[in-house]
Amino acid sequence: WEIKDTGECTHSTLGVETNATLVDLLSKSSDTNRYVRDIIFPTRGYSCTVDDTLALDDVELVIGSVCYKRVHPDHMSVYDFTYWTLEDTHPGNMVAAMEGEYNPIMKWMDLDNNVFLTYPSFPSGDVPNHSIGRWNTHSTKFPMLGRFGDTVLFVDLPNEIRLDEVAQHFGESSSIGGSGVVVCGSPYEAPNDPEEGYQFDVSTRRNIDLWDLSSQREHLWVMVGLTSEDQLRQRVAWALSQLLVVVPGAISIADSHTEAFLTYYDIFVRNAFGNYGDILREISYSPLMAENLSFLQSKS
Repeated sequence: WEIKDTGECTHSTLGVETNATLVDLLSKSSDTNRYVRDIIFPTRGYSCTVDDTLALDDVELVIGSVCYKRVHPDHMSVYDFTYWTLEDTHPGNMVAAMEGEYNPIMKWMDLDNNVFLTYPSFPSGDVPNHSIGRWNTHSTKFPMLGRFGDTVLFVDLPNEIRLDEVAQHFGESSSIGGSGVVVCGSPYEAPNDPEEGYQFDVSTRRNIDLWDLSSQREHLWVMVGLTSEDQLRQRVAWALSQLLVVVPGAISIADSHTEAFLTYYDIFVRNAFGNYGDILREISYSPLMAENLSFLQSKS
């Protein structure tokens, strides 16, 4: 529902049940966005008048000093349209290039300096009508960042958007650095001995040294693989890790998660000669797999 001034709309005539339900849900919503308000219906304990089922497309409700206008669920949603700007994705891109015209997706920002893209649901100039079915089909290719007006944490952005350029644009940095610390290891792991001089770096908000954090797990894996006495176990663990993969690109700040990746790999080392079901159970509870398969913080 788009939030508007009361002078911009007129309260729609609805059935008593429908009106009461919508007013109550909108009034009690915990949504803090100042441009749009999302509510969930059907919801237990609420009902609507049968005759109103097909008449809710352009409903406007005046509640106190605020007007709520029903809009499309993706109205004012913020998406990353990078995919749709490529030459071989959007059908009109190649045509525009051949005719010497500007990219029809990029023009909104590059030429008009406007972050809002108006969906061409009606013919305009040489742009044909686009049915809403076309949006429903292709919108799954665009990572959703949130809604216009939302506050979104950098770590909660889609993996494709968690880039240095994005962090720097907002005055932050995704650079990582750190100093040596002792960390908890995997079950049955040999105890840490700081006197050996090899310690894990951790990521901080400031660069303290130039140590490449992404190389830590690689160095450790290579050394163990070359010098360990249980070579068969190590080779079986490697084979298992190629089947039950966690993609570094799907993990936020993957380069700095040395211990997390090693702990995940140690699942295969420990269970190399064990039960495959135990391996599946352990990786299912791994925080890396939770983020890799996107069920981290899931409310489903």
